[in-house]
Amino acid sequence: VADLAARPAAGGAMDNNARIYVGSLSRTVNEEDLETMFRRYGRVKSVDLKHGGFAFIEMWDARDAADAIRGLYDREVHGQRIQIQASRGVRPGEKRSDHRVVVEDVPWNASWQDLKDFARDFGSCLYTNVFISDGRKMGLIEFNDARAMDRCVDRGTAEIRNRRCRISEERRWREAKGLAPTEAARDRSRERPPPPPPPP
Repeated sequence: VADLAARPAAGGAMDNNARIYVGSLSRTVNEEDLETMFRRYGRVKSVDLKHGGFAFIEMWDARDAADAIRGLYDREVHGQRIQIQASRGVRPGEKRSDHRVVVEDVPWNASWQDLKDFARDFGSCLYTNVFISDGRKMGLIEFNDARAMDRCVDRGTAEIRNRRCRISEERRWREAKGLAPTEAARDRSRERPPPPPPPP
């Protein structure tokens, strides 16, 4: 994490709503690139660049954060169109439950809020996010319990901004794509006791 300021500017402490999520970052982007990009909109407190192509930026003033989101929306950085929005306290990929659904081929003008509105029909929704996979925009919905997730998966498709999108349980989607299981799934696997030895 690059901490870019030792203390807030005179006249006030940092606004807690001044945290920004930036996604779909090129692998060539570094913390200095992000700091330079956001410094045009105000004082930058910190840049936290994560593995996986996303980062969290903290500004000292929420108004500067709002200006940065408006100014950098749909911007290309190092040849790749970024995602940018106010951080909501839960980081993309951070799990609160194992009941997760992937929504495929989400419209490019859709946001996490569109997914949240759709998910409410099925039960308690903890978290939604949009991301890019193989050049397509995808959605992630995380439910509080398995019954809500199953009801959503049973629907088969989601109508998001007048486009019909395919719905899959995240675990099965990752298996079909040949992706590694999530960190939580690996943790559960490590927690399982070894199988008993075969009978003599």
